[in-house]
Amino acid sequence: EQAGECVQVNRLIASLLRGEAMQNQASGRPTLAFADAEDAQAQLIASAQELAETMKGLSDGDLQKVYSHPRGEMRGENVLMMCLRNMAYHAGQANLIQMLGGDAEFHVPPTWR
Repeated sequence: EQAGECVQVNRLIASLLRGEAMQNQASGRPTLAFADAEDAQAQLIASAQELAETMKGLSDGDLQKVYSHPRGEMRGENVLMMCLRNMAYHAGQANLIQMLGGDAEFHVPPTWR
């Protein structure tokens, strides 16, 4: 569920930044299902690559532009931060779950240190 939400948010924000209509924004949107952990990882990486490609095409004006998001209107620079904040939040959630299962080490990507 954690990875599924990250995949969905990455794809939805990429589509918003490309000027496409945002779909499946209801709070009860279905959970993204994965075949296994490798599938979850592959889809998460693919969604991050999609977002990165979209970001590469943005101009300075796009970062200042006001976008209409279900949580309100916000500038492009803040829309981009939503993706980072979402991934960081879920990294913390995954670590909490691991810690509750007995893994005492807090795991973060090496580039976050």
